[in-house]
Amino acid sequence: AGLGKTSVVMQFAEENGLQMVKRNLAEIEDLGDLVGFPLKQFQLVKETSPEKKEGDEVIPAVLDIAWVDEPAVTEYQKDGYHFTGKKRMTYCAPDWVADKGEGGILFLDDSSRADSRMIQAAMEIINRQQYLSWSLPKDWHIIMSSNPDNGSYMVNSQDVAHTTRYCTIEMKWDVECWARQAEK
Repeated sequence: AGLGKTSVVMQFAEENGLQMVKRNLAEIEDLGDLVGFPLKQFQLVKETSPEKKEGDEVIPAVLDIAWVDEPAVTEYQKDGYHFTGKKRMTYCAPDWVADKGEGGILFLDDSSRADSRMIQAAMEIINRQQYLSWSLPKDWHIIMSSNPDNGSYMVNSQDVAHTTRYCTIEMKWDVECWARQAEK
């Protein structure tokens, strides 16, 4: 604690012109805040060109098929779309990723203090840079911070399935290094 793990990541992002999103995993209580919320979608269809017959040849109709979020169905229907009868549940991208462009850092702070449900969901994001129906933008990198499970901190243990999926950098306190930085 207090080594500057968070400060180092924030400074790196700023110095390199990277967008940064910081989520403190230990403070998240609702899984939807990390992974987005479920959203019902309906498959709608609109005929954009009717079926035609040219001689003996039948040219099939051209259809525009779209999966539409439930709140937008009425607008699509006004534009001539109709239900196909198919529906599905998906996840909308959480607000912290929805409007981000290329190049950034997702900083998952205090991961070792997080509830196990958050760690499991975070692992899906870490493994594939996505969660079910949304993806991190191109050139985003994930950095996690944690405190050691050495008896000095109140943390949750992580199993090998987690710890083998990322590189670990162990920071150590050096009073002389700190003094040089403080003098600057």
